[in-house]
Amino acid sequence: MRRLPVVLDPVTAGRLLGIGRTSVYRLLEAGEFPAPAFKVGRQWRIPTSGLCRLLGMDPALMHGDDPVRPSATDPQG
Repeated sequence: MRRLPVVLDPVTAGRLLGIGRTSVYRLLEAGEFPAPAFKVGRQWRIPTSGLCRLLGMDPALMHGDDPVRPSATDPQG
């Protein structure tokens, strides 16, 4: 999960949730997709952080914010 981008396309988000492409788009258009989603122009985008929360994962751990190991730029690490 750490290698995922900040926002996902609907097909990728659906795969993570075990939902097929057609069902994902049907849920998005009905406003019933189980995670936050928004449109940019005509394209849907799903924030990875919303999917993490839905799956019970801490979104802060997604992009290198590891509370166990300080980053190399951390002056205290």
